[in-house]
Amino acid sequence: MSAWGTNSDARSCSKLIARVASNDEKLHTLTILPLKTFDVNSAISLAEALISNTHLTTMQISGKSIGLDGAKAISSALQHNTTLEYLSVGSFDMGVGGVLSLTSNGMQHSKSLKSIDLGLKSLSFSECDADKIATIGQSLMSIETLEELVLCRNEQFLSAGVSSFFRASSCNNFKSLRLLDLSECGIGYDGCESVCDFLKLRNDTNCSFELNLNDNPLIGGEGGAALSKIVEANLVNKLEVNACGLGDVGVAALFSAIFTSSLSHLNVSSNGLSSGAFSSTSTTATATATATATATTTATATTTTTKTIFTLAPLNSLNISNNNIGAEGVKRIANSLETYCELADLDLSNTNLGLEGVEAILAPAVHVESLRLFNNKLGHSGVGGAKIVNLNSHIVNLDLGGNEAGEIAVCELLEGLREATALKVLEIGGNTMGGEAERILKEIAVSNPGLDVARDIPERNQSDNIVSKASVDEAAGGGGGGGEDFAKGGIVNMRNVNKVLKEAGWKVG
Repeated sequence: MSAWGTNSDARSCSKLIARVASNDEKLHTLTILPLKTFDVNSAISLAEALISNTHLTTMQISGKSIGLDGAKAISSALQHNTTLEYLSVGSFDMGVGGVLSLTSNGMQHSKSLKSIDLGLKSLSFSECDADKIATIGQSLMSIETLEELVLCRNEQFLSAGVSSFFRASSCNNFKSLRLLDLSECGIGYDGCESVCDFLKLRNDTNCSFELNLNDNPLIGGEGGAALSKIVEANLVNKLEVNACGLGDVGVAALFSAIFTSSLSHLNVSSNGLSSGAFSSTSTTATATATATATATTTATATTTTTKTIFTLAPLNSLNISNNNIGAEGVKRIANSLETYCELADLDLSNTNLGLEGVEAILAPAVHVESLRLFNNKLGHSGVGGAKIVNLNSHIVNLDLGGNEAGEIAVCELLEGLREATALKVLEIGGNTMGGEAERILKEIAVSNPGLDVARDIPERNQSDNIVSKASVDEAAGGGGGGGEDFAKGGIVNMRNVNKVLKEAGWKVG
């Protein structure tokens, strides 16, 4: 028996549905928790209550099986409701038929829906369902207010499903859409091209549009080239392509398109990159020179010069983590950040940058505000070498966590931060902290109070004294090496444990 009881009405949603039916002005968000019972009949009752409700704006009922009848009832209610903006309903068993019932029986006429989550609904492509998927797409495109559409984690949707979904699209569809999430949908190059074709047809260069294609490893380098075209045409403002198999070729194509675009965020983590992804980009500049031909006449000559550079402008945020780009790739990024642009966020976690890369990316002239160097196995030299961050006047947040450095390296880093610098947040968890490092941190708290250091905290007591695990184990085992027995579940001598803790300043009652 669960904590809810076998016959308890605590599992029932009837009271919540009654509040929707009574148009409770204080109820704006309806969330049905997993332990609540919500079935087809509940969905039908909620749909009836939803028709005349004018206060509810959010419905989160994901993970609940509502059947075709429940989906149809909610869809029908949505053409009458005028306030609901966010909808997440249904479970993994919906499939194409369930999603079709939800989207095509009234929802398509909604005048208020802004965000719809259809993630993890078993939308799977098959030839016999192609027309149904096209109808789902057409219905959703008809919602003029729709800004966000989430279709993620439908792993068998595939490229053919995406192509069917956009089959009936026109330049007038999804005009309000600002986010499309197709992550983990089994999409390859063809599906990626269908998305790009839709965005070209939509041709909205004035909006902030986010496209999420994360975890579709079949997109590949050709898909990266296709995506570069919509980047270059200013049809996307934020692009998520983590683990899409782009490789150096696909990502290089994206970088080449960035310079003339309005792209502000790019995530290309886990794409099997090397330093070759950061090949130079050609930019063209026109210069006008005027020369004196005679005493009374002049001649004007125009020359065009091509400068070969690598640039990240106009990006504001770049995630390139989990790619083995090494020091060479990081140096090229650093050079761009010194000369051509600045970033608010840069993630170089697990990129094998080494000490050379650390020195390059922390150089004084590098313009980046938040920098992640997590899990690069930098060890003593890398973390100790990061002390030069005190000379950089741009970095505000630095993450050096998980780099397996010893306490001596951590102390070297901290010694350079005794006085106030641009740095306000330093993350060093996953590196060895000890008494000396803690002592320096106490002094920094006085001399540089604006710096917040996040780290692994040693076992402490109320008097701020460190109590070693070994001393507690020794006391618990009664002395004489009993700690080993204690660690294996032996008898605990609590009198000795309490004595050790009290002597160290713990409050033991």
